[in-house]
Amino acid sequence: MEKKKPQFNELIDSVQVEVRRWNALYPLDRWYRKKFNIPFNSEQHQNLDVLDIRFAFEEHVLYREVDAYNDLPKDEFYTPRTGNWLRKQEEQASTDQEIRDIYDAVDLSKIDGDPDIITVNTN
Repeated sequence: MEKKKPQFNELIDSVQVEVRRWNALYPLDRWYRKKFNIPFNSEQHQNLDVLDIRFAFEEHVLYREVDAYNDLPKDEFYTPRTGNWLRKQEEQASTDQEIRDIYDAVDLSKIDGDPDIITVNTN
């Protein structure tokens, strides 16, 4: 008896089943491929390292927690591979007069030999 060749639709269905099974078994692999736009079973996918995937996921979770803790607006959340966490912080520049006033307010005579104790005059 001759074997019946699988129909094209049956072949597609079996591939889809395998991809779904893989994604269910390895959710971090799917997350990583989606994040970095890596096609399933491509050469790049086959060369992935489990530790790299796990480290990327842990970093992602860590930065999401940090961003949530700092209550940043959604558009300022950490975005991998963009460097947006290095965004310039708003700085309040002190004028020369403010710096002189702060320096003059420090009373060095009250240190008493302990360099960690400095009294500031607040007159």
